[in-house]
Amino acid sequence: MSGNKKVKNKSPLLKKAKSLIQRKKLLINVPSLKLNFRVALSQMNAVVGDFRYNIERIENCIMEATKFKADLIVFPELILTGYPPEDLLLKNDFIEANNKALKHISSVVKKMVVVIGYAEKVKMNLYNSAAIIYEGRVIGNYRKMILPNYGVFDEKRYFTEGHEPTCFSMNGLTIGLTICEDIWDASGPGKKICTEGQADILVNISASPYFKGRGKTREDMIRERARKYKAHLVYTNLVGGQDELVFDGHSLVVDPDGTIVTKGNSFKEEMIYADLKAKSKLKKQKLNKISGIPIKKYYISTSLSVSNKPSILSRKISKLGATEEIFKALVLGTQD
Repeated sequence: MSGNKKVKNKSPLLKKAKSLIQRKKLLINVPSLKLNFRVALSQMNAVVGDFRYNIERIENCIMEATKFKADLIVFPELILTGYPPEDLLLKNDFIEANNKALKHISSVVKKMVVVIGYAEKVKMNLYNSAAIIYEGRVIGNYRKMILPNYGVFDEKRYFTEGHEPTCFSMNGLTIGLTICEDIWDASGPGKKICTEGQADILVNISASPYFKGRGKTREDMIRERARKYKAHLVYTNLVGGQDELVFDGHSLVVDPDGTIVTKGNSFKEEMIYADLKAKSKLKKQKLNKISGIPIKKYYISTSLSVSNKPSILSRKISKLGATEEIFKALVLGTQD
């Protein structure tokens, strides 16, 4: 018997089996293991006030992201209404149409989390918000905290500032939410969510207008934020022309070390996918408070789909010279 035991202990097959069992246990028991989290960014061209068109485009994007088994799809700022909706926001029927559009989009969402920009009215206050949707319903939202009121922006005319830093938890990861201007302030809600709230991924939904050299400035800023916050940064920007404004897209996915994982082309509507090797920062402790304000957090009971994910299709990312960039902006603005 002792001879047989020695043979079994030396068996390479037995050692391999034990190794596999130990690895499986690790996969189950260690929450800090790096996970392959697939995110989809919809760099979409919305039409202000055309809810039917915007809903159809959003549904198509959700259907495509579902085929690619994305865990999360992110849409730009105020994508339901189009940006900037300006004084349409003062009309009750416009806000009601916006609410119906959100309800309809929610009804088509199944086993994937959707973050989408919309106008949220609460009593007399109107907020520039991001809805978190899962399994047919809105499970939570974030209200933009920093409202720009300079240059082409006039958001304080329409919106009330939010005051709650927000994140949500899914697949063992903490994901923070910000909207456009929130990310431009280095000490804004993004920093607080990532450092004190320990977010692993920071999402920013944006409608950032183009001007010469803006794409490079934005890219440098996003990379710097990712390094400073020590988090993956997912930045989704609007594309298209609206009156005197042009939105250039140039969406970005950036690793915590500032490396660009992928990005969207400028002045082009497209879907962008990225697989993030994300690792949870949380060690089962409670979230901290931010300057006395508790972080609003939502919990989504969903498991990461790791098997049989289709390969992400390769995309050509064009690098534009200064003259070509301006030309494309003029063409897109005139076309829309």
